[in-house]
Parts: sequence; C-alpha cells; structure tokens
Amino acid sequence: LKLQFLYFIALGMGTAQHALASGGGAGYGTLRSSQPVGNEADYDNNDESTFVVYSEGDDDNETVDNFFGTTRLVGQSKKLGTLSGVFFPCLANIFGVILFLRQPWIVGQSGVIVSEVVVLSSVITTTLTAMSMSAIATNGEVKAGGTYFMISRTLGPEFGGAVGLSFYLATTIAIPMYLLGTVETVREGFGLEDVGLDGLEPQVFGVTLSVCCLFVVFIGVQYVSKAIPLFLTATCLGIACMWAGILLQWEEGYQIYSNNTLSENIYPDFDSDYDWRYMFGLFFPSVTGITAGANLSACLKTPSSSIPKGTLSAIAVTSVIYVVNIILFGAAVSREQLKNLETVIASDVAFPHPLVVQLAILSSTLGAALACFAGAPRLLQAIVFDETLPILTFLKEDPNKEPRKTLLVTWIIATAGCLVGDLNFVTPICTMFYLTFYGFANAACFLLVVLRSPNFRPKSAIANAWSSGLGTILCLTMMFIINPFVACGTMLASGLVYYYITVAGVHHDWGDALFDLRWYTTRKSLLQLDGYGPVHAKNWRPNLMLLTKIDVDTTKSPSEPILVESELVRFLSHLRHARGLQVMATILRHDFSKGDPKYDVVEVREALTTLCHRKGMKCFVEVAVDSLEHGVSSLLQVAGMGRFQPNITAIGWPTRWQEQPEIRQFFMRSMQLCEMLHKSLIVLANSSKYPQTTVTSTIDIWWRPHGGGLLLLIPHLLSLHRDWSKTTLRCFTLIGASTKEPERVTKNVKKLFEDLRMFNTEIILVPFDGVVETYVYPRRSVRNVLAEAAEQFKTPGTMGQLDTASTIEFMKEETPSNGTSSDPVDITKKLNSVIKTHSSSASVVILNLPKFNISHANDEFSVTRYLQSIEELTNELPSTLLIKDGGRDVSTAFS
Repeated sequence: LKLQFLYFIALGMGTAQHALASGGGAGYGTLRSSQPVGNEADYDNNDESTFVVYSEGDDDNETVDNFFGTTRLVGQSKKLGTLSGVFFPCLANIFGVILFLRQPWIVGQSGVIVSEVVVLSSVITTTLTAMSMSAIATNGEVKAGGTYFMISRTLGPEFGGAVGLSFYLATTIAIPMYLLGTVETVREGFGLEDVGLDGLEPQVFGVTLSVCCLFVVFIGVQYVSKAIPLFLTATCLGIACMWAGILLQWEEGYQIYSNNTLSENIYPDFDSDYDWRYMFGLFFPSVTGITAGANLSACLKTPSSSIPKGTLSAIAVTSVIYVVNIILFGAAVSREQLKNLETVIASDVAFPHPLVVQLAILSSTLGAALACFAGAPRLLQAIVFDETLPILTFLKEDPNKEPRKTLLVTWIIATAGCLVGDLNFVTPICTMFYLTFYGFANAACFLLVVLRSPNFRPKSAIANAWSSGLGTILCLTMMFIINPFVACGTMLASGLVYYYITVAGVHHDWGDALFDLRWYTTRKSLLQLDGYGPVHAKNWRPNLMLLTKIDVDTTKSPSEPILVESELVRFLSHLRHARGLQVMATILRHDFSKGDPKYDVVEVREALTTLCHRKGMKCFVEVAVDSLEHGVSSLLQVAGMGRFQPNITAIGWPTRWQEQPEIRQFFMRSMQLCEMLHKSLIVLANSSKYPQTTVTSTIDIWWRPHGGGLLLLIPHLLSLHRDWSKTTLRCFTLIGASTKEPERVTKNVKKLFEDLRMFNTEIILVPFDGVVETYVYPRRSVRNVLAEAAEQFKTPGTMGQLDTASTIEFMKEETPSNGTSSDPVDITKKLNSVIKTHSSSASVVILNLPKFNISHANDEFSVTRYLQSIEELTNELPSTLLIKDGGRDVSTAFS
C-alpha cells in the first residue's frame, strides 16, 4: 500500500515538469519544451508546446512525456486538471530549503507566536497575489513567457520589462540560496565542516555545484524535467519522516509530551543582530512559487476554476505544514538547540534515521537549483525577444535552439551569489525581488479592476479591487519593513530600467492597463478643466494649431506624406517649452463630387504622426479632406475638446495670393474665424529665411504696451529652446521725432518688461515722423497688470508716438492727419525702411499683424490693399512673425 501511495504521488508529480514555463520559482519547477520561451510572434498562436511537449503522432492521439514514460492523450484529454496542472506544480515550486534548514532557527529566534505571525503574513501576501494572478491568467491565453507575459501585457513594455527583470533576478538569486543550502547540509549533516579550505568551504563547494548544475542544464533540460518528480517525492517523504520522528519521540532529547519546552519557546528571544523583520525576509522565499499554475493556463481544461482552486489549495497545504512545523519544533526542541546552526535539527529528529531527511534536503535544494537554472535563462530570453531592453540584444539567439548565452549570464550571477557564502545574506535579497514582482502583479490586477476595462472579463472573479490593492500595499510595506535601504535601491533600480525602456526600448502596443489609466485620467482631467469664461492669465498656455501644407506620394504603399512648409514645422517645434497643446493640421484638397480620394486618409494621418514623432515633435495630427475654405473652417471650429483646444493658429504667408484666389480666400477666412472665435493668429512671412541651425543673433520685437502680451510671450518661449538660447532680445519702440523726454519713455518701457520678468531685453527707442496717430489697435491693454505704467504713456506728444506700424486701421475712407498721407501702402513702406535699418541682421522680426476690419472680407479692393500693405511691410526683412492677439491677457506681473 505504501508503494502504491508513493507511486500515485510520483505519477501526479510527473505533471510538475511543466511548471518551469514560468521561468522558475522559489522551489521546484520544470520545463519540457522543444522551443525556448520567446516572443509570441515567433510561435504559432495555438501552439502549446511552450508548456507541454508532444511527441510525434496524429492530431487526435498526441502523446506527452512524463516521469514514467510516454502517455497517450486522446482529444481533449491532453488538457490538464486541477491536481496535475496547478496543485502539484505549485506545491513543487513552494517547498524549498528554508523549510528544513532555517525554519527551526527562525522558531528559536522568534518564538512560536512571532514565527506564526511571520508565516501568516507571508501566506496572506502570497494568497492575495495568487488571487490577482488567477484573474489575469484567466482573462486570456497565456503565451510564451508565462508570468512575465501576463505582467508585461497588462502593465505595458516599460513596467513589464522592469518587473520581468526583477522576477528573473529573484529566480537567479534563488540558485545560490539553494546551493548554499546544499553545502550547509553536507557540511553539518555529514560532518564536513573543515576540509582545510580556511573557512571558504561554502564558497568553494557552492561554485563547484553551480558548475555541475550548468553542465547538467547545458546537456539538456529534459534530464532535469525527468528528475524533478523524484526530488519532490523525496521532499514529501522527508517532511513525513521529520514529523514522525518528533511525534514518536524517536530521538532522545527531543521530548514533545513530558516537558515545558513549548512554554519556553512561546515568546521571542532574538540575538543582538536579528529581529522579526529579518526573520520575515529570511522566510518569505518559502512561500513563493505560486505562479506555476497560472503559467499553465493554456494547458488547463477549466482554467477559471483550476487556477484559483489549485493555487489556493497548494498555499493552504504548505501553510498548514509550516504552521505545524513551528508548533512541533517549538514543543520538542529547546531554544538553545534551535539556535544552533552547527547542526541540522530537521534531520536530527527524523525517523527512522537522520540520513532520510538529509537526502531529502539534498534532493529539495538540488532539484530547486536545477529548476531555476533551467527556467531563469528562458525567462531572460523572453525579455530579450521582446526587445524592450536594447542593451541585452547581444543575448538574442535562435528561438528554435536551447538558450546558451542567457544560461551563461545566469550562471555568472548565480556564481557571484555563491561567492558570498552566506545563506542568511542571500535570502533577503531574493525576497526583495520576489516582493517587487508580486507587488506589481497585484498592482496590475488592481488597475484592471478599478479602470473597468471593457475587455477585462476574467473567468476567475475571486480577485477584486480590495484584495489586489491590499496585496500591493502589503508587498511594498514588507519591502520597507525588512530593509528600507535595500527596498529603495530595488525600487530605484526598477525605476531606472523603466526609464531606459521608455527612452531606448522598442515600442509595443500590447493593449496594456496603463493605456486605460492614461485614458481614464485624461478624460477626468478634461471634464474638470471644462468650463465657461476665459482662463486666468497665470494658467494660460499657448495651445497652437499649425495649418501647413503637405503633398501625398500615392505611388508608395502606404501613402507617404511630404512636408512642404518645413520652416513652419520647425517654428512649431521651437515652441515646445510652452508645454501647451500642439496640433499639426493639414487640409487635403479634394472634390467629393468627383469620387473618393486616391489615398487612405487614416494611413496618411498615421504616417504624418510617425513623421512628427521622428522629428522629435510632441504634437497631435489632424487631417481634413475638403476644399481649403471649408477645411480651415472645420479645423478651427471643432479641433480639440473643452478647454483643451487650440487658442492660437499659425499659418504661412500666402506668397501666391495674387495668382490663386483660393489661397487668398483661405488666408482671409482664417483671419475671420480667429477673430470670431477669439483665437490668436501667427503668420510666418519670409519663411525661407527662418533659421535652420543654432541662432546667435537677435530676436527683434517691434512692440507697444497694448494687447494681451502674446507678442512678448512668443519671443520668450523661442529663447527657451536650445537653438535660440544664445540669442538676444531687443524691443524697438517708435517715438515721435519731436519727443522731448525719451529717457522717461525708456524708463517706463523697462519697467513694463521688468514687471513681466523679461529682464534681459534691450530697449531701443526709434524716432519716426510718420503718421502714427491713425493706428488704432483693436484690443484693450494688458489690464490690471500694467495699468499704472500704461497711464504714464498717455501724456500729450508721447502716446501716439509709442504706437507701432503693426496696428494700422486699413479703411478706405480714412483721411490724412496733420497733412501727411495715411495711405496704408505708403505708411508701410516707410515703416519697412525703418525696420530694415535696425533689424536687417536679426534672426527673426516680430510684429503685430496689421488690423483688418473683417466686415470687409468680401471686398476685393480692401483685401487686395491689405495684403499688398503686408507685403510692403515685410519686404526684404528677415523671417518675420506677424501676430494678431486674441484679445485676452496671457501675461501677468502677479505671482
């Protein structure tokens, strides 16, 4: 009967060979695969060979290898049940070295009560994590990569890469933990404490064992998978013999019924260097390995019920064993013996002989080390194949072959851990990485539940926001309780990996929960920002929409957009430090009465978006298909949503307005709509002279203290860009030739600029004897902010002279003043001459866009004279920005 019972257990353990698909665990796990784990794109979507290897056979009668040979599976029977697919693999992964070598010592230090608290807190953490993992695993098929696949596809490539690397390091650092446990068992159990290596026995034996494990895994992982069931069976047998020895009082000196040992061991008695936090960090790896069942989701008959039932059952069984162990050791072994690390208490109390438990410990530790050795390289290979960490691309190998490079890297890390030679030092580090991984697993489930993504419909619904949220908090809390400095270092390392992937990693659209989070917060923020009335000047930001022309190359597939006004696009990129909304909009002219366009509009939009990102521009792209006049009307009126919409429109000067009436109508319609919608307008004239490289000359502003301040804000934003950082701002103000107090005017202008915190601006007064009294600016002054300073300009003989050539009232019926012609073309010619005299060497000249009465937009004569006047004004000037203010304050002197 005993042999039949063991045979049944071993038969069940045969299915544990699939557990290593997760990339290893804290205990046992096996991988039996003809293909290493890699990017799911390299495998057939319906191929389950990542977890189970089928031998050659027909589709209806496939076979699967296990410990006892080859079992023929017919049809649906190849799917695994709860016991074989989840319970036994999890059980195999959870049991480990701490159970035999350190739990008695933990009881001696912490006492029975605190030890039980350590076990229960660890179990609660892993139980909540198991619930979260069950929900994620049953929300779709788990492909190559196991738990890494689930986390990365839930949290995105950035978090997935950082967390996957933490899981890999946890699995790899577990190797020296198990090997050092093997060395300690051999030294203490077999009396090999001193073999003449001057105390370096742990390091020498540990490195030797790591080389042996490397050789075994290098030869073939199939040998590992066939041996794991034997290791697990030996572990279970060792636990049974240990309990039997204590209950039967097999060894003298360990009496459970006739003394007060339990009462003496009930409370903690920590040595000077230890406390309960250290004990938690030492014990926690004993409860990891809970993801083995979730990794086999695609191989289960009913994953929705098997994963939670099998995982939680394995946690319950192992938890009972740990709890009973604490009570038995506390009741049968004195505290002095429990604290003695010079002997293996678990084997000393064993029935019928200590050798049984010693062999069980060796089987447990070597089996776990081999399992991690076989699984960790495949986990790293999955990360490498996703190309999220370009620095690891040198490790990329043929996915149809066994991993060799990642195996070597794993061996190097494991050997470095063996060189430490201290099991108590290595184990808490392993705990930190496991807690990091479990914390993010809970966070992933929490996000999916809270955000209520329509596509998050897990078959296992045992997890909720409370359980996953509490699991996240517990994991993070435990990390900082164990060691706040190591916890900060671990989080910092994960943060650096996250940043590196964000900057250098290959972009993947995996439909992750972070996209849902961004969507949710954006929607909520937009609703909160929406409202009525103008934005306060302190909160105003330039949200600029650039109307530019593109050509579409329809000879390529997909259609490729070609930028025509590259200088205008460069100007948009130079305003990036405004941190406002930027939209690149274009109108594809098409007459729908003649049929559909020859190009795919969506493809053009996506290609244009890609082009903008390639140029480093952080902007949105909008494409309208219609005539120029109707297209600009649509874009200006409906672009954006709520307050998150453009408040500035930028266009290029229509150089061919005389030849193409449609372009002239487009320009005037843009002005008309900006006036109607209270949007500012920026026109880039002489764009061919716009700087191509770093600018070292000046930005010249021709300004008057009226308007909303946009004319001053734009040059300031330009100067923040690295290409303009070496420029000098100069402000030119026109004064009458007969002005008697130019010093006072200069002083007042400087005060205005100081109030606006533009301290490095050079103020220059320019005499001008033209008719400036006829200039009438359409908007109010900078209210409240500069009221006192502006009043000082309202003295006779100075107010008019401070007006610039930018605010001409272009009205046909206007009459001359003081005997001088007020013809706008004549005036602009004079102003153009003055500006050329002072600003011919400037990189860019900034003026107010001359005023035009939009009620005359359909008057060809008025429109023609207006456009001619602007051409005269900008003739032979450097690149020129003509700015029409929207009429609202955008600058303030108040904090």
